[in-house]
Amino acid sequence: MPRKGMAKNSDGAAPAAKHTVWVCEVCGFRHVGALVSRSDCTRCGSPRGPALASPPVRESLEVAPFNRGYVEPDAACEVKLGTTSAQRTASSTSGSQKELTRAESHGTPTLLPLGKPDLASMFEQYPCDEDGYAVAVDPHDADGLRGAMDRHGIVVARVLPAADCAAGADEIFADCNVPRHGPPSAWENENWPNPGRFLYGRPGVEWPSAKGPAAMRNRTHPLVHRTFQALYSGEHRLWVSADTYGIMRPTSGLAFPTPDGGIEIRDRLDWRWELKMHWDVNPWALQDEIDAGHPTVFQALIALVDCPEETGSFLAVPGCTRFFREGWAKQPQHTRYAVDLQPGVVTGKAYVPDKSLLRSFAQRFSLRAGDMIVWDSRTAHANFANTGQDFRLVQFVQMMPAIEALEARHGHWARQIIKEADVKGMVLSLNARRLLALDDWDVGECDLFEEIEEPVLEDHG
Repeated sequence: MPRKGMAKNSDGAAPAAKHTVWVCEVCGFRHVGALVSRSDCTRCGSPRGPALASPPVRESLEVAPFNRGYVEPDAACEVKLGTTSAQRTASSTSGSQKELTRAESHGTPTLLPLGKPDLASMFEQYPCDEDGYAVAVDPHDADGLRGAMDRHGIVVARVLPAADCAAGADEIFADCNVPRHGPPSAWENENWPNPGRFLYGRPGVEWPSAKGPAAMRNRTHPLVHRTFQALYSGEHRLWVSADTYGIMRPTSGLAFPTPDGGIEIRDRLDWRWELKMHWDVNPWALQDEIDAGHPTVFQALIALVDCPEETGSFLAVPGCTRFFREGWAKQPQHTRYAVDLQPGVVTGKAYVPDKSLLRSFAQRFSLRAGDMIVWDSRTAHANFANTGQDFRLVQFVQMMPAIEALEARHGHWARQIIKEADVKGMVLSLNARRLLALDDWDVGECDLFEEIEEPVLEDHG
């Protein structure tokens, strides 16, 4: 539970006034509260700009304007209708044809549906158990996995046993040479591999891949593979990413040693960090590719420890896939939110505007150790700060069909990063080596899962 009263920063000073805020001119991250005192951006490291009384808000990602009036599309526009997600939705609507109107999106005419969507149905919350944790689907239940993904754009599957989670957690602290159980003075930024960030890695490394044996085993685990196979409609010839770990330090009720040998209980507000809601791809271009018959992009993370809400966890908007699929998403116009987006190019990044209706439907996901949450990359997502007394420890992972042409869309793929030298001495199955692209998938080969003995996972009821 958050401590009552005014907590102090590491230098003993009270937090900055809540009404003060400065916004990074590079990535748009809003620094409020204790973060106002930082001289560089918490997210990207850029030098700070001026403090403002309130943040600038220029654009909003919102539902296509309701009841604007029907505009008759011209002949050229009608030809293009067959390839838009809006038309696909209109053709599937029983009864009458849905009305369409023009909207400008990066200078390109786009057709958006008129009328008011059923927001409660579209953004239905993902189910949680009686303890508040996201309900995990059995990885062997392919229909259940696909059904949840189709409905929510998100699914949780239980993929790792306790021993593999513990090995991954131990590997994090052994590799970065930071004591897991304190004292918390050992967790100061100068001792931390990546100060101010939740991604594990050392400064100067282009991409901080986790290359230890536990990380390799976890990302190629049979149940991780099986989950992605189900989501890719049974395709088992997949490639895995070489992603990193995610760490959030505890921030409340920490016992710091004092020079006289005593203990001082302190909160560290400057260690609280959260990621702005975003997409890691251009979701509008991704929707166009899906409409053209290409597979979507999935992202995932595996909880290595229990991640209840107070430790900071994953946050997302269930139903975003339907929001894009049915043509309701209006592309932001301003570069503050649309970062490096190019029409028709999936690679890119976009932030959810401050006044977007999507924020009203965001859901916090508490995860148990061994749970993997997978989200379609059209899903707006973020994380939220650790306000508790325990670490948040996760491992990021992606899989994609083993098709070279898809590599450039999004991901840090093992095929480009992991070499034989990285797995020297590790005992990896043939299946794992193929996922890492160290060996080829044979054309026409059968599913290998029957040859693999899968562990029995704990039942959390």
